[in-house]
Amino acid sequence: MKKKNIIILALARFLTGVAGYIYDIGIVIYLFHETGSATAVGGFFVSQLLPAFIILIMGNLIDHVNHKKLLILSCILKIGILLFLNISGNMWCLYVLTFGLSLLAEFEGNTFQAVLGDVFEKEQLLRVGTILNFGDSVSMVFTPFIAAMIAEKFSYFTIVSITVVLYLGTLLLYLPVRLNSSFISECSEEVSEKGNVYKRKPVIVTTFFWSMFMLCIGITSPLEIIMIEDVLNMSSLYYGIGNTVEGIGMLFASGVLCILKHKINTGRVIAAGLIMAVLSYGVIGISNNIRIYFIGAFFVGATATCCPLGFKYAVQTNCSIEKIGRVFTAVRFTVLLFRILGIGFAGLMLRAAGIRCIYIVTSAGLFLLALMYIYVENVEKRKQ
Repeated sequence: MKKKNIIILALARFLTGVAGYIYDIGIVIYLFHETGSATAVGGFFVSQLLPAFIILIMGNLIDHVNHKKLLILSCILKIGILLFLNISGNMWCLYVLTFGLSLLAEFEGNTFQAVLGDVFEKEQLLRVGTILNFGDSVSMVFTPFIAAMIAEKFSYFTIVSITVVLYLGTLLLYLPVRLNSSFISECSEEVSEKGNVYKRKPVIVTTFFWSMFMLCIGITSPLEIIMIEDVLNMSSLYYGIGNTVEGIGMLFASGVLCILKHKINTGRVIAAGLIMAVLSYGVIGISNNIRIYFIGAFFVGATATCCPLGFKYAVQTNCSIEKIGRVFTAVRFTVLLFRILGIGFAGLMLRAAGIRCIYIVTSAGLFLLALMYIYVENVEKRKQ
């Protein structure tokens, strides 16, 4: 049953990833072409991240309701929002509905993590995560370029319609998933305790480093298309190609982790991810042509595999399954808040410095963060 479940869940996450990339990349290019404004693009990213303020209250729902039903419901609601978006087409409506889609995506992602905790033992979670990440990486290799082509050649209506079809496929894949239990929980003693979900020190430490990492990601996320079009003077098509190169980096890192899955732990994965983040933004900052930019993008992809994978499973292995919904929503609330702050800082920093300088400063900040993380990990090992 576990083998069948992991195949189904991997395929479902693959389709969800493809749908997300097509929508995100297609809409970013659409907005930039329609407005020529970094603020408009930044507004799209903010509308994706604002759901963090609401998702915090949904942890109890995840902990008490059948996870499979929640996954199916989130797909149905996303399809409904996209169909309405196709009818509307207004830019402010796009922001509002993107907010709704992102809220559901966050909810689905946290529920998905809870499903993994219900199906697999804690000791297996990191290895299962490497397999799922490999599928994510495959989708990112080809999807961004296809998304950029669709945005260049076809209409906004086409972007949204393709996304609807993919979410429908995801819904159908969730139907045969079998959980170990119905997971319609009754309030156990542990669940009904009104304790703080950050009770355990490892969760606090992981949340801190994840938040600082996401702050840096937030600073750079609105700058990619501007770096490509305005600094390197390349077509927006290269934004999609750059994301494809990131996908190759993700695929490479995921493949390495799959090969080494019996020798890795969350601490090593996070440390490797932070070091590659330093390299990625440093290289992008000094790039004077698109080839060097792509080298940086490759390391961005490797970072996007290692850091989120390590952080997620460091949290999950240090909390009880009965509280996983509340823990994940609280942690995601915190880290996404820091990513929103990063996007805000990017706008302020652009007034005072050039894009290259921002990338290099971000790389330096990540270098200090990596050193701090490695030091903390070594201290914890000595205590054990």
